[in-house]
Amino acid sequence: MPERIVARLRLEKSGRGGKSVTVIDGLPQNRDFLRGLATELKKACGAGGTAADGAVEIQGDRRETLNTFGGRRANEGYRYGSLGITTRF
Repeated sequence: MPERIVARLRLEKSGRGGKSVTVIDGLPQNRDFLRGLATELKKACGAGGTAADGAVEIQGDRRETLNTFGGRRANEGYRYGSLGITTRF
């Protein structure tokens, strides 16, 4: 696992039947890490989601919530960046 992970936050609608999905990508290809992070983010957002290849998908437009989540967790290695959430584990 890299010392510093820079994750990007984006909103997708294409190919999802008009529904929005917030995607956090650029994450390590570690299945256990992705599942744990997905669970934590789903709880923080109060929404469903899934862990995919190097990404976590959260149902709905949750960009504001995830940016706030990153700011609250700064003492645990999460860093808010202009491109989204920059994490360090």
